[in-house]
Amino acid sequence: MAPQASYMVRAGTLPERDQLMPKVQNWFRSALPWVTGIGALRKNEKGHRSVRRFR
Repeated sequence: MAPQASYMVRAGTLPERDQLMPKVQNWFRSALPWVTGIGALRKNEKGHRSVRRFR
């Protein structure tokens, strides 16, 4: 069986990025430990008031 073609795109560059669901996460061997639990983190829609902005 021949390998299937695959493509890598930077999702931030596409206007349809909400329609593209990732099927595989590449380069996971070098991922930091917190990456696996990122879905469990609290989410802020726009940011947080206590975040300092640096100039």
